[in-house]
Amino acid sequence: MNTLTPEVVSELAAMPPGRRVSLFVPLEDGFGELQLASLHMKNLLKQAVERLVWMGLARVDAEKVASDIENAAGAPESWINKGETLAVFGAADGTYVFWLPFAIGPLVFVGRRFYVKQVLPALEIERPFVLLALSQRKIALYRGSVSEWYREELGDAPVSLEDVLGTDWRGRELQLHSGSGRGSGPSGRQAIFHGHGVGLEEKKEELEKFFRQVDANITKKIGATQDLPLIVAGVDYLQPIYRSVTRYRYVLPEGVSGNPFALTSSELHDQAVRVFNRWVLGDLKEACEKFYRLNGTKRTTDSVDVALDAAVHGRVDTLWVATDTDVWGVFEPETGKIRHHAEREGPADEDLLNLAAGETLLHSGSVFGVPRMNMPNGKLAAAILRY
Repeated sequence: MNTLTPEVVSELAAMPPGRRVSLFVPLEDGFGELQLASLHMKNLLKQAVERLVWMGLARVDAEKVASDIENAAGAPESWINKGETLAVFGAADGTYVFWLPFAIGPLVFVGRRFYVKQVLPALEIERPFVLLALSQRKIALYRGSVSEWYREELGDAPVSLEDVLGTDWRGRELQLHSGSGRGSGPSGRQAIFHGHGVGLEEKKEELEKFFRQVDANITKKIGATQDLPLIVAGVDYLQPIYRSVTRYRYVLPEGVSGNPFALTSSELHDQAVRVFNRWVLGDLKEACEKFYRLNGTKRTTDSVDVALDAAVHGRVDTLWVATDTDVWGVFEPETGKIRHHAEREGPADEDLLNLAAGETLLHSGSVFGVPRMNMPNGKLAAAILRY
């Protein structure tokens, strides 16, 4: 568990109820800020111990949980350039460390379940994706997110037209890239990719053959689930040809335009992140528009109780929860009864929004965590139901 994905957060949410610590330490650059972060960590761990004891854990065991969290987080000097927030989820059965690309806290939450609600924005910001860099002579596959980026080896897979068509392709490439007639270049020739003719159709068929092999190989490389968004990077005439033959189900509509091999890896990552972030915002906007189209029907709700009950039974397609407000109460899974409390009254109480978020992810639903001011209908919870 190093990268926060819906699957990872689902695993955290699925862990059996117990005495669980969720700790968030904001980080900033600079030695003084690092000292402050270290002080936050010590204070939060002290609070965690007292709350674990309040929940019924023996003090010696509570101190062991705190010690495990401190050891898993590492020395403060190792926190530099890792992220904006150190997030640690700890309990007697394991400790998990993550770095968030946004600031939270300082905050410690001790309850029956991990406080996954606070990391929901990272599921969109840090959502992993892949990028396929295309040209006639080179192919490259990258995996990454906002904060991670690396090139993946393709092994023996064909990476050029020559690999597919043979060495005589080079001569045809020159013929098909230029033709007789007037042009703006020194040779007085024009690129026939901008015109019509047998050469263009033949070239397109060759590219389609090449891209089908590329597609089969990168689909196998990415994985059978095909659940990672794929960004295509290439010059404008290559992208639509690849899109016309790909069988990968998750190709983003916008790509990185231009020759990707003329960019450094860092420049390509920057452009990929811009494309990806525009898609994420569009995804959220599309979900909100769908909620408002269905608003007032049996397919939506803005009731915390209805949303929680639907989440537990796998009926939530998309859920929004307020990240800046907790709704305290007790949910009885045997009866489905929900008891609300104005404040946390005892160890059995939990944030019902956090519980609804975890249950939605466990049943393969989508969850957005946003401030209450940005919530659909201005409520603490909102959901699109599957049925």
